[in-house]
Amino acid sequence: MRKLGGALLFVLFFLISLYLTFPFERIALGVLQEEGIYPKELTFHHFPPEFTAKEVRLNGIKIENIVFKPSLSFKDFKVLGNLCSGKLEVGFNRKLTNVNFHLEGLKLDRCPLKSDVKVKGALNGSGNLLFEKGFLRGGRGTFNLSGLNLENLNLGLISYKFLSLGSGDINYRVSGKNYLKVFGELSGKDADVSVNGGISVNLRNLNKSYLSFRVSVKLKTGNLKGKRFNFRVQGNPNSLRFF
Repeated sequence: MRKLGGALLFVLFFLISLYLTFPFERIALGVLQEEGIYPKELTFHHFPPEFTAKEVRLNGIKIENIVFKPSLSFKDFKVLGNLCSGKLEVGFNRKLTNVNFHLEGLKLDRCPLKSDVKVKGALNGSGNLLFEKGFLRGGRGTFNLSGLNLENLNLGLISYKFLSLGSGDINYRVSGKNYLKVFGELSGKDADVSVNGGISVNLRNLNKSYLSFRVSVKLKTGNLKGKRFNFRVQGNPNSLRFF
């Protein structure tokens, strides 16, 4: 028994030593770089096991800090990050068939949206996405916008240096392969807005996803008070067009 106990103790110390000296950072960095992800810095914490990456660029979007936390069973995972001066939390299973997310306090003027219209406001939200054989197949969620303001808006008849659209909810549900149906309403001091449209999601490069929305605006201020205008928003996330 004494020899067996000594052997078991040796195996235990060997496994702990192997765990503490295993090059997790180098292997993880190699995997990330193969996927085109280049963090400025990557570290591994042994107890509890988690990775921390700084200044990660993913599909052209800069995420300031990411913490990757596996469960003890390594069947479920959680990712925490800082995005657009807000907080991002994503949970998923090992097979990547079910992904849930939560956004808190994202500032739209800190997000990489390239448009002639300057957008300000806060974004919160939560939802889930279901994947099957590498395609987006199901899921739904809600985004809450608050303090939404547009600056330098010029749509022909509608031209405002500043337009307050207030707050409201934008909802989505997956409707077909890699397609999100989007709908919602906003109400503010200067206008009421309804949105209806969709997003064709490019899973390999989110910046190449295509957005197409029909937007209806009822103005509450200015010479056009009481008038309703309809227009479209189309394009990729980094190059939206209003017409």
